Amino acid sequence: MSNTIHLFGYLGDDAELRGGDNGPVVLRVAENADYTDRRTGEAVKKTIWHQVITFQSGLKTMLLDRGRKGDFVTLEGHLEYDSYRKDGETSDRVTAKIVVGPQHSIKVIEPAR
Repeated sequence: MSNTIHLFGYLGDDAELRGGDNGPVVLRVAENADYTDRRTGEAVKKTIWHQVITFQSGLKTMLLDRGRKGDFVTLEGHLEYDSYRKDGETSDRVTAKIVVGPQHSIKVIEPAR
């Protein structure tokens, strides 16, 4: 698959099951991006948040048992976009998520202490 994302980061919350037993497990994964501002020369620390979901039963079970806020995780998935429009608005909003499917993986590398 050409649309493949590899992500390393920390869970921002415990793994969450949404929509009942058949729903996905949802993760918020923080990626820390450190860089130097070219204009000022100052070091900048930025946190980028990613929404990650999986419907895979084995991964769901593992994540609900072990996926805790602060855990360091590695994952592979693919990027999907959704759009929606709020009542009263004239333009669509677009959200991105990383979907961990049957050909992908998630690993909890370092449990939170």
